Amino acid sequence: MFKSYLKIIVRNLWRNKLYTLINIIGTGVGIAMDSWLQSFVYRITISPFIFVIAEVSVILITLLTISFQAVKAAIANPIKSLRTE
Repeated sequence: MFKSYLKIIVRNLWRNKLYTLINIIGTGVGIAMDSWLQSFVYRITISPFIFVIAEVSVILITLLTISFQAVKAAIANPIKSLRTE
């Protein structure tokens, strides 16, 4: 079972080469930034609450955007869109 999951992962990574490359570069940059930030004398702690607020706000913005587009598509007159095709 693990072998089939591994095959699926490798297949998806092979299909999405650009995203794989971006993730690998982003991980390297993140590790480098962490090392760089550890060299500073003054440090602050960031509570996990900040990340929760950021995630919730991203989800809300996404839901609002999708809802707005869905309502706009539902209200639109199909005759007008068929004329332009």
